[in-house]
Amino acid sequence: MKKAILALVLAGALVMSLAGCGAQPQGMAAAPQTVTVNGTGEVEAVPDIAILNLGVESQGDTTEAARNANTESVNATIEAVKELGVAEEDVQTSNMYLRPTYGDAGNVTGYRMSVDMEITVRDISKAGEVIDAAIGSGSNTLDRFSYSISNESDLYGQALEAAVKSARLTAEKLAAADGRTVGKMISVTEYGSGVVVRENPETGGGANKARAMADTTVMAGTDTISAQVEVVFELQ
Repeated sequence: MKKAILALVLAGALVMSLAGCGAQPQGMAAAPQTVTVNGTGEVEAVPDIAILNLGVESQGDTTEAARNANTESVNATIEAVKELGVAEEDVQTSNMYLRPTYGDAGNVTGYRMSVDMEITVRDISKAGEVIDAAIGSGSNTLDRFSYSISNESDLYGQALEAAVKSARLTAEKLAAADGRTVGKMISVTEYGSGVVVRENPETGGGANKARAMADTTVMAGTDTISAQVEVVFELQ
């Protein structure tokens, strides 16, 4: 009889223990309901830096002749752009090579030396003058001309703020459709940035662009800096 009573007591204790495991602890709040939305922000800016990729290619009967001719033109180019206010640290040389040239019979007829330079012009109004000076002093290749913005990181921060505001506006519209409101931001994920260059219509391509390069006219156009985010907001 005592064994039967003890078994009943143990069984009752086990049932109470299992019931306690399934109950929600007092004071623990339910997980908030949320809405997840995307937002995009854009900031327009005019580039204020020009980046030139040009170079010097020289030929000579000997390696020494090719090298001397190339060195003379490279040094003349550097001095010419420095006179226009380009800092020495904004001139970088790269891709230097010296190769033989061959005739129809496969014999060596001379040597060709080439040096590429990247020149950063921080006063974009002088970019055309810098191109003229570089070519006039001996540079004979112009491979690329691009633009940059000195305070791009600050502008990207503004684009991020605009992206978050755009996301909240979308969340508020979705919440209002259900008669609810948007509370605090739970989390945000940054998807990255992008820069879109809108060419100036005066140098937008074709004949206009060819004429602009012939006149060494530089027109920066407009850049659009964008940011994208995914934001989770609490619903109230």
